[in-house]
Formats: sequence, C-alpha cells, structure tokens
Amino acid sequence: MKFLLISNSTLAEEMYEAMKNFYTNPEIDFIHLASLSTNDFIRKIKNYLLSTSEEFLILCDLYGSTAFNETAYLLQELKLLHRSVIITGMSLPMTFKLYGLKDQWNICSIKSLYQTPDSKNHGIFIYDKEVAI
Repeated sequence: MKFLLISNSTLAEEMYEAMKNFYTNPEIDFIHLASLSTNDFIRKIKNYLLSTSEEFLILCDLYGSTAFNETAYLLQELKLLHRSVIITGMSLPMTFKLYGLKDQWNICSIKSLYQTPDSKNHGIFIYDKEVAI
C-alpha cells in the first residue's frame, strides 16, 4: 500500500521528516502546495496516482483544503476510489499508527479505525468511494 501525505503548507514534509527520526527511509511520500502552483500540484498528484496499481492511503491536513479537494477530484476522475482512501486531520500520532498498519491491513480495516460517531468532532473525515457517490 502506498502511503502519501498531502497538505497545503509544508506539514506533509514535516511529518515525513519526523518519521525519519524513527524509521530509516520510511516508505512514505509527500506532496504539498507550499512551493507549487495549483496546476503543478495537480500534475504531481496525478502522476503519483498513475504510477502504481497499489492501494493508496492518503493523509491530508484539512478537509476542504485545496490539497484535499484536488486529490479527491483526481481520485474520482481517474476512477481510483475503489483502491484508495483520504483521511483528514493528519497528526503525528495518526501518521505513526497508520504507517505501522499500512502493510498489514487493507483499506477497509484502516478506515474502520477512524469511522467512529465522533470522528468529525475531532477534525477527522474519511473520503472514499462511499462518500463520493
């Protein structure tokens, strides 16, 4: 499973750097808008999504942000929602937990961790094929 961190600011890169303090060469990718135009961000995300046939676990900083909206739109456009999920509210504890599970659990199992009645009260939103329809 591919693990991608996305954000409007440099948070995605900072999360990756934090993970490097605990894992040697963590298998995590990140893309952020801080140094890219929206079009360049879209192009980079699209190339990333088309680069593999693996499932995608995508953590995003904020629901409704440009990074979230453009990624969600591309997942729909490229018909990749069946093998991907975006979870918003990215934090270091969430990143650690999901990184440890990414190769042992599937997308459905991972979503179940955060599909609780009060998830949205904590800023966590799950975007997947059920939400998009």
